Amino acid sequence: MGALAPTSRRAARIPEMLPVKNTGSRRAETVLCYPLTLFKRAGEGRGDQDSRQELCEAQTPREKMFQIRGLVVFCGLLATAQQQGLPLGPGPVLPSVSGPTDLAGSLTGALSNGLLSGGLLDNLRNLPLLNILNPGRDNSSSLVVGMLRKLTSQLPFLKHIVDVQIRSPQLLELSLKQSSDNHRLHVNIPLDLGLAVKTSLVTSLLKLDAKLNITAEIVAVRNENGRAHLVLDNCTYTPGNIKITVLDGVGLPPVQSLLDNLTKFLRIALPVLVQRIVCPLLSGVLRSLDVTLVYNIANQLIQGLQLVIKV
Repeated sequence: MGALAPTSRRAARIPEMLPVKNTGSRRAETVLCYPLTLFKRAGEGRGDQDSRQELCEAQTPREKMFQIRGLVVFCGLLATAQQQGLPLGPGPVLPSVSGPTDLAGSLTGALSNGLLSGGLLDNLRNLPLLNILNPGRDNSSSLVVGMLRKLTSQLPFLKHIVDVQIRSPQLLELSLKQSSDNHRLHVNIPLDLGLAVKTSLVTSLLKLDAKLNITAEIVAVRNENGRAHLVLDNCTYTPGNIKITVLDGVGLPPVQSLLDNLTKFLRIALPVLVQRIVCPLLSGVLRSLDVTLVYNIANQLIQGLQLVIKV
């Protein structure tokens, strides 16, 4: 059917549509009956328009009323669907939007991986505990070693220790806590150390488990070029924040006295020795972190913005 062109600026009435049989043709033709004063078919001659007008005028009032009612119902349903936001057809697929990056989780993961790949566990296994207990094995003049040796001299039962080793060190899950001013990060580094002790008092090994935490404080600074990076500002342990459990070996009074002396020694010696391993290693890990991760976290800390830390 050809296009209909408006011929008048007056308000158009609702078009009248009804299938009408064209008696001059062998097949039925659907005729759209518009007021001829408003529209005309492009390219139609005068005779065609008169013929179409006759067909439209041939409609009965009942047919015209039925046609108008049907069109009004259709327009009402369309308006309702648009107001209720019902889909009128398939729309474009919107791209998915990812959530914010988990900076805190990325940092703890990177620090943990860096400590492990840097040889933390091997260094813990090689702690010179026996050398400290036996001054003749090590001539080190370290202040820390000298202090620990002075402690051992006050614990006579330690002379019965033949060997002591950290057999199964484990790095547990790191955790973060932001300072109250949001400019610093406190990293808690928990360690689980399984120890095996051989003594001259019994043939079986004594087994102990030690749990302790090293706490590091990370700050963001800018270098002379204005580039932000993370540095280790403080790294320490809390005195007395160590738990030692005797797993196997409790029984005879001499053994119990030795264990009591050994526990006193380990409560002081282990945090000091572990700190000397963890802190320098952690400082090196901070210098080798992903540039983008460092940039994002450093800018957050410098601006005093709060990081999202999952508990």
